[in-house]
Amino acid sequence: MARSLSNSSGCVSNSADFTVTVEALPPALTLTQPKRFKTTLVGTSSRAQRVYIRNVGGLPAKTLRVEVSGPAKKDYVVTQPAARSLEAGASTFFQVTFRPRKDGTRKAVVTVVSDSTPVSVKLQGRGQSESGVRPPRAVK
Repeated sequence: MARSLSNSSGCVSNSADFTVTVEALPPALTLTQPKRFKTTLVGTSSRAQRVYIRNVGGLPAKTLRVEVSGPAKKDYVVTQPAARSLEAGASTFFQVTFRPRKDGTRKAVVTVVSDSTPVSVKLQGRGQSESGVRPPRAVK
């Protein structure tokens, strides 16, 4: 690109050739951390929690998908995000529901995978069997 610089009287005082290259930052995803799930009876479901995904990078993140891993991965049900790609600065969400299959603390990891670097958050809830539930006290 050739550019001429003029002074206030209109005379050319300098001339230079230069090239400007602008590179956008790659996509970069962030996730909100869900709260610990409340104690939930084995075989029943908790309330769903939303986990928000935000693209803080400069380019779109493509082929978004959610995966669950860890020792209790089958105790968590996740929806896929509504958006399969995420423009720079945009956000979307997915939902996680805790459905324990066993008693005790149940841990897993949810990871958002895309053409960007994967990001993960930890999941934790406590399953309780009905035999561990105390009946309410009688009112006197």
